[in-house]
Amino acid sequence: MSDTSSRYLESPEEIEAGLEELRGDLLEAIDPPYRDRFREIIELTDAFCREHLKPFEVEFVLCCRLLAGACCQEGTPIVEGRTKAKTWAAAIVYTIGWVNFLSDPTFEPTMSSEEMAEAFGLSVGTMQRRSVEIRDGLEIIPSDPNWTLPSRMRENPLVWMVEDENGLVVDIRTLPRERQVKAYEAGIIPYIPDDADESMDLGFPPEAFAAFFNEVEEEGDLVEADDAADPEDPVIGRIGPDDS
Repeated sequence: MSDTSSRYLESPEEIEAGLEELRGDLLEAIDPPYRDRFREIIELTDAFCREHLKPFEVEFVLCCRLLAGACCQEGTPIVEGRTKAKTWAAAIVYTIGWVNFLSDPTFEPTMSSEEMAEAFGLSVGTMQRRSVEIRDGLEIIPSDPNWTLPSRMRENPLVWMVEDENGLVVDIRTLPRERQVKAYEAGIIPYIPDDADESMDLGFPPEAFAAFFNEVEEEGDLVEADDAADPEDPVIGRIGPDDS
């Protein structure tokens, strides 16, 4: 992946083109029998995010598409069960909202579980039960770096916590830039912290598309970051759910 930390997708046209490219990549990674299910679900999640989750609707669309792609794989209840697409769509949006504290009124946007369930025409319990299935299946945790909104990566400490060769958890932002570059090139962190400036909070980093997509294998499982890391490098991988 090239170093594009200094450039951001600022125009709506660029953003929509990036989302459409991501949609195509995800479809290719999904087995043909499950592609219609994926299209059905993201049509619902896209519409919901764009209507209800402004001004971060694009980031929610991005995360929901990626999560739908990870879920629409052989052997999952989303493609093999009889539950309606709108139920899974609601569960996917709820899961991304849960990771990013959507129900917390101190964040923007904010939306309660009751409001979301009502918008989808479901009970809160049904939506939450399906979300638990997704979270358990993909080992998703609160503030999960794999599913954090791109604009919130800077403030999420779990994004920057990595293990060194001694098994110690360190904040990579405290390490020299060359270590940050290696971690970035290995896909462990979304961008190089020392290269970021205040504009990071105002634009939409194009590497976020790649960073998020690289977390999803063709089989739909999350990629372990330390698989791509140099074993001789002090930074070997992002901490996982059992380490946090």
